Amino acid sequence: MGRARRRKSIREAGATKIQQLTISPSELRIVTHQDSKWKLGRDREYVLDRLPKNLAVDTYPLWTSKLDQRFIAVVPAPEPAPEWKAGAKLDHRLSATLGILMIGREQIVFDAGERGSSRSWRLIDIENVSSSGPLDLTATTTEKSGLFRAGSRQFHFELQQPLKESQYNALWRIVNRSKGLTFLDSAGVEGEVR
Repeated sequence: MGRARRRKSIREAGATKIQQLTISPSELRIVTHQDSKWKLGRDREYVLDRLPKNLAVDTYPLWTSKLDQRFIAVVPAPEPAPEWKAGAKLDHRLSATLGILMIGREQIVFDAGERGSSRSWRLIDIENVSSSGPLDLTATTTEKSGLFRAGSRQFHFELQQPLKESQYNALWRIVNRSKGLTFLDSAGVEGEVR
């Protein structure tokens, strides 16, 4: 595909045709619903890697307002207002990244500094959170990963400070309430649980 034709194709791919848009400090990656015949049916992907220095941070509010869970931010969200903050290690399969994990009313942010492994998620875009103890937190997101970008992606954090059970429960309720789960109070009446 020629360069001019590719640019026109990218411009014509409106928000409804985008399967996933990932922005990082070094690139903008757009995955569409179109199949790439030469790649065994994998979805067509466009990578823009000559970005202005602060494009990712400057355009973060635009992407979050236009796209739902299809937007993947590989940058810390600007000015998060955390209710809980601690050092954490983001486990990868064979390595890990140290950073700061911040949990706010509307988002979870992992700031890895200059290492390129930062992430920001709106709570409504998280499928589930789980924990095996006060120093452990796993977030399951709708981010597509793997060869054919199938399924969800889990981010496992080893926390350097304990996340209290009440804080974890509040986070779990917010995430699951956004999925339509309702809670019953002790009298069996639907309502808010605190």
